[in-house]
Amino acid sequence: MKARDWFGLIVRVIGIVLLLYSMWYFVWFVRGVLTGGDFGMFLMQGGGCFVVGILFLVLARFIVRLCYPDNKDDSDA
Repeated sequence: MKARDWFGLIVRVIGIVLLLYSMWYFVWFVRGVLTGGDFGMFLMQGGGCFVVGILFLVLARFIVRLCYPDNKDDSDA
């Protein structure tokens, strides 16, 4: 695998980790709603992680193209 492929894999893995992390915040949000505790922070942080995770997954190909342009052949590491 080339460095470009590894970078694309890392970007996608970060996106999946952020989605899983946001699910954890959403679970704590639901717990806070049900127990009447402070839950606003969990919704904001979980929502932010969710949006960034989705953006990493959807825009992964664009991010790789931005970092490794086609006209350069330095991706063979």
